[in-house]
Amino acid sequence: MTNKYLLIVFLFIFLSAVKGQDPVDSLWSLFEQEQNDTARIKRLLDIAYSLSRTQPDSSLALIDSCSRWSERNSFINGTVRALNLKGVCYWNMRQLEEAETEYKKALQLCRKYNLTERRRSITNNMGILYHQLGQTELEGKYLDTALTLCRQAGDSASMAKVMYDLGNFNSRIGKYAEGLEYLLLAKRMAENLALNKLIVYIHAGIGSLFSTFGNADKALEYYNQAVKLDLANEEVDILTNIYNNLTFLYTQSKVNADSAIKYSFLTLENARSFELPYYTLAVNINMGSLYYKQKEYRKAMVYFRKAEKSPLIKDLLYESAATLTNIGITMIKLDKTDSARYYLDRGMEISKQIEALDFQKLAYYSYYQLDSIKGKYLSASENFRKMVQLHDSIQGLKARNRITELQIMYGLENKEKENQQLATQNELKEKIIRDQKYLLSLIIAGLVIVAALLIIVIIYSRKLRKMNQELRLKNDKIVRQTGEIQEKNRELTRQKNDLQELNAEKDKFFSIVSHDLRNPFQSMKGLLEILHGNYKEMDDASRQRILQTLLTSSHNTYELLDNLLMWARASQGKLSSQPEEIKVESLITAVSDLVRTSVENKEQTLLTEGESSLTIRTDPQLVRIILLNLLTNAVKFTPREGKIILSTKREGGKLIFCITDNGIGIPQEKQSELFRAGSEFRRSGTEKEPGTGLGLIMCRELAHILGGMITLESKENEGSKFCLVLNE
Repeated sequence: MTNKYLLIVFLFIFLSAVKGQDPVDSLWSLFEQEQNDTARIKRLLDIAYSLSRTQPDSSLALIDSCSRWSERNSFINGTVRALNLKGVCYWNMRQLEEAETEYKKALQLCRKYNLTERRRSITNNMGILYHQLGQTELEGKYLDTALTLCRQAGDSASMAKVMYDLGNFNSRIGKYAEGLEYLLLAKRMAENLALNKLIVYIHAGIGSLFSTFGNADKALEYYNQAVKLDLANEEVDILTNIYNNLTFLYTQSKVNADSAIKYSFLTLENARSFELPYYTLAVNINMGSLYYKQKEYRKAMVYFRKAEKSPLIKDLLYESAATLTNIGITMIKLDKTDSARYYLDRGMEISKQIEALDFQKLAYYSYYQLDSIKGKYLSASENFRKMVQLHDSIQGLKARNRITELQIMYGLENKEKENQQLATQNELKEKIIRDQKYLLSLIIAGLVIVAALLIIVIIYSRKLRKMNQELRLKNDKIVRQTGEIQEKNRELTRQKNDLQELNAEKDKFFSIVSHDLRNPFQSMKGLLEILHGNYKEMDDASRQRILQTLLTSSHNTYELLDNLLMWARASQGKLSSQPEEIKVESLITAVSDLVRTSVENKEQTLLTEGESSLTIRTDPQLVRIILLNLLTNAVKFTPREGKIILSTKREGGKLIFCITDNGIGIPQEKQSELFRAGSEFRRSGTEKEPGTGLGLIMCRELAHILGGMITLESKENEGSKFCLVLNE
């Protein structure tokens, strides 16, 4: 008992020190009204929670006292909640590993004593904590577990909160459809339950997701709604975050200097009120970007330098990459080229670490400018090529995000139509039920009415039969309409699948054109510009190297175009077989002669095996193209002094051409991708010979036209065997 009274005295002194702070005053009043110790501990923990953000040290001292009392008196709920609140305090103090330790202790007790409500809350907290720790897999695992626990308990309010967190999680990992679906479900549940605080967060989250899509108008709509709801709700204040997001939006997507400056000032004002230094850093980066876009480079540099000096920046990789890269590009504009490269190198290192493609693109373009200024034209050309390649990748990503957004909106529209149909059906059912109840009451009343009212009962009975008949007719009509709608939905599904297949083919084609065709022309253009602009300053050796590079690039581009046109004709059905009787020996000799020079250049051995008298009726041109491509690949991927065998044989009514080499082989896990048009797997030859990735795809198409097929046997570092199998 003595320890108990000592605790009460300590708490009285502690709480007297923090009284006068709203909402501590109101919680203290409730504490004084409680009659038993466990209830008072609960109130004290409420006070600790209210202090956890602004005074985490004081909150921890109070929590420790409550925890010791709870452990001595076997008050498990108090112990678990104290551990949970310690995790919250450590989190607010940015001591994330300590927070994880306290949460794990609390979870262990929840499982042991089956405290399901606390377990749901702590599991959700751990999911969000693992986001802060950058452990994506654990974040998703704990959030999914929290949602399952909420569903099992029927806890709709907690379910809405977890769905909001899952929406943000899926959006961060690129699963935008799932992210928006979770956020919209959370919004609907929160609105039904009048969870006003959560509704503000959800609107801000949906705005951020649309900002990611590049849909600035939709993002602005949700951000403005979030601001309106926040100002109307005293329980929540995330205006700092929303104003910062609006500053970014008006700086990047909807460039508007006045609006960007307005929201940056609002962000800073709120950040100072709540002592949130991160937003000062974010505003400096955003304002620097704005002034850079307005070509006010000295003003931009002032803001970027402020961001660089922030004590937070060393722990924030994305912000570090943004700041260092922007300082580098701004220094180029201010003619400080030597310092510019130093900052660009630091920014590039971090950008590659976090895969920030936009910053890498900016850096490569800046390298191109710096190298051009210093006369390093080959290096400038290579940096320009990398910049173009990154630009194409970023544009492709934006296109995929836009397609994802359209698919999401299309799915939401269909769901809305389905909901309207269900609502109409429910209204009809309710009308039927109401009418039936009404008629049933009339029938029951008619049974107790005197015989004089029998005629009225008969009349109403006839009316009932007539109405039932009409209802049956309406029901049959609804059934027919439902069947028609289902058939239309199936047709739409089929059309959607066909469209997706067509889109996939289109994407394959665009991918080839943009990455394999455009890049060589960009490189050649860059080299020609260098040659044209600096011809007199170059020596003969430099000019010869550039001309040799142009010759090699044009040869490879011509080979790509030739394969591309052949593949396009085959894919569109414009290529057909023109069979004739041919001697296999003559065909083998012709194909071997075509690659003889390449074989001799790499000091390789090319052998032919098989019966000399074999003949077959087929298209000699298509067979020659297939064998030449396969044989060229064998030469390309076989090392110097390697061995290649071109063999023919009859087997089971089929004629089989095989090209076997002892080259570098193909990894087992990549073999299934070789003949797929959407595959990104490509390799250079043993002496860096470039590859388009289109030759084998074209060979497969031509083999199908001939009524045959291509087979593959390969082991990495041992060699490969490609066979063309034709029916005789």
